Amino acid sequence: FKCEVVSLSAHLDKDKITRDAEEFALAQEKFTFVVKSLNFDYGFMIDAGGEKIWICTNEGKVLSDDRSLSIVLKLFLSVNPGTKKIAIPVQATGEVDLIAKEYGTEVIRVKNTHYSMMVACEDKEVRFAGGTRRGFLFPEYLYATDGMFSISKILELLSYTDKTISQLDDEIPKLSMKKYVLPCAKEEKGKVMRKFMEDTMQYPQQLIDGVKIFLNETDTVLCIPDKTADCVNLYVETSEPQRTNKVL
Repeated sequence: FKCEVVSLSAHLDKDKITRDAEEFALAQEKFTFVVKSLNFDYGFMIDAGGEKIWICTNEGKVLSDDRSLSIVLKLFLSVNPGTKKIAIPVQATGEVDLIAKEYGTEVIRVKNTHYSMMVACEDKEVRFAGGTRRGFLFPEYLYATDGMFSISKILELLSYTDKTISQLDDEIPKLSMKKYVLPCAKEEKGKVMRKFMEDTMQYPQQLIDGVKIFLNETDTVLCIPDKTADCVNLYVETSEPQRTNKVL
């Protein structure tokens, strides 16, 4: 690709292949400092499993999970405008719907699991699947997430668009999402979900995983029981932060 590349800690410790939160934060801080200080165009971190990636701009800014998805999707559709379908988890930001609408692409919402995205890719019209955990699937190559291929694909798409990630970040519409964790006993989760559904019948609902209601084109509320912990997760997304707080 004729890229000048600097590798940082590009090896695995056989005695320790994961990091705790403090170690990860320190590694990310050093990583972003190197990208910015060396005046590089981009930086990428890959998880120990080789599937997830973190994207850093030339300004040393690490993109959030949802923003990474929006930008990679924008890149993909701008280079492949004839794409008929994409697969995205129900928890993902509504920014993807706004981007897909621009290109006349249908968004297939699926459960937030790697398996669900893989199954969605069995539809030959689905040419891209992006998750909320920094993994991307390009079915023409592989029905699974691959960090190194994702990086290569992003660099390829950037070369075709002749834009930087920072430029794309400024151009793409931004929505404001907040996640709230509501304590809830395991035996009460069904009652809470049923009550949430009954109290929002006046709005369009999506029942793929949990209950998602659409207040308008950009404002949504997703209520989904946690699969392991004693709580219910609430995802509130609107066009601006103040409105997100007001909706709740």
